[in-house]
Amino acid sequence: MGPGKLIKKLLCLLLLCITLTSAGQAFAAEEAPAPDSKEAFLAAWESHQKSLPTTVIFQKTDEPGVYDFETTLFPYKGKLRLMNILISKDIDYYDDYDLNDESDTKGVAEVELTGLPDKEFQEKYPYSNELWKNNQFLFFMKDADGGRWLSAKEWWTVKDNEAPPPKPASCGTLSKKQYQNLISVWSPVGVMIIVVLIVMLLTRKRQKAYLAKYDGSLAKQLEGIEIAKQGLALNEQQLELLRKIAENKQGS
Repeated sequence: MGPGKLIKKLLCLLLLCITLTSAGQAFAAEEAPAPDSKEAFLAAWESHQKSLPTTVIFQKTDEPGVYDFETTLFPYKGKLRLMNILISKDIDYYDDYDLNDESDTKGVAEVELTGLPDKEFQEKYPYSNELWKNNQFLFFMKDADGGRWLSAKEWWTVKDNEAPPPKPASCGTLSKKQYQNLISVWSPVGVMIIVVLIVMLLTRKRQKAYLAKYDGSLAKQLEGIEIAKQGLALNEQQLELLRKIAENKQGS
């Protein structure tokens, strides 16, 4: 392979690596929804419902937006249907917490318990029903990673301490933003290292091939020298024989 072809192949490989790296960064950036989106709220809301101590069953069904649900707040075991997700700064929330911050984005899951007459249910269980409704609210808190959805209790803890609650992350765990920054910084370096290693590998192969050809040529040269030596020795023997024949003729 000539130097020109080798350089072209290396340039093509470098462009391919850069393209794949850029595509990987774009995929990582688009893989997760925006922190304050409905998709992110839904994931946080489902996790919050499962974590409530009053929740007995909260499990997705095959029907979209419908969950098997049972709670200890009131006697109900059946289907919970998610009707809508509303995200806004203008949602009113009333509870034992004085949130008192209209600048924060709030989200609420509008749901219904199938098979229950709403008016009769609210008359029987007004307080537990109100508490259950309040559990459908989450509050968006911005942080270094973009933000996350918190329950009212978590929100109040943040405001009270003026610092976000610790995340359940092990030592050395990187956030998504830090991970993307590392990819942006080290991807070009990794690509260059790969290219250098490939160049070294190809150069080493070419050197081995050259040395193999050189060894073969040297062996042939040594073989030719040996044949030449044998030819010279044979010539000397022939000359010696002719000299003896000549001497014998002169003596007779």
